[in-house]
Amino acid sequence: MFRAIMGVFLILVFVSCNKAGPPLPTPTPPLTDTASIVGTWTWVNQTGPSWDNTNQTADTMIHRTLAFDTATGIVLITHNDSIPAQNYLQVNLPLILVSPEIDTATFQVSAGANGCAFISQQILTIDETEYGIQLSTDTLRVYPNPCVSKVLDTYIRSN
Repeated sequence: MFRAIMGVFLILVFVSCNKAGPPLPTPTPPLTDTASIVGTWTWVNQTGPSWDNTNQTADTMIHRTLAFDTATGIVLITHNDSIPAQNYLQVNLPLILVSPEIDTATFQVSAGANGCAFISQQILTIDETEYGIQLSTDTLRVYPNPCVSKVLDTYIRSN
């Protein structure tokens, strides 16, 4: 009798432990989703130590747009501020306003770790420079290696 009860108990435990749980949520957008970045983005502000922890908006007379095209893998960077070599996505001090210029670079969205952040995240590579990004439907946040800089540039979708 005891064996029969234990047998039924073990069968119930086994059956209840093998039930399929709810599906795991998928990231939105997936970490390697290049299509979500397609379009034109306009710079709106930067937060972090470069600006003494204050926001600088388009009122600074800085105008910068990014136009991503996945068919060509090219991003057009239109800006009226000085851009140091290989730092297309961040506004830098000292700020020098110039006539509008257009720079062309290649881009790729991938998953990986940026600097000392040991978690998988979206990485945007412009030419050979990697940036961590947070991408949503209408906002693109860009930051360099988080171990070196806490600066965050924000762009909004223009189209």
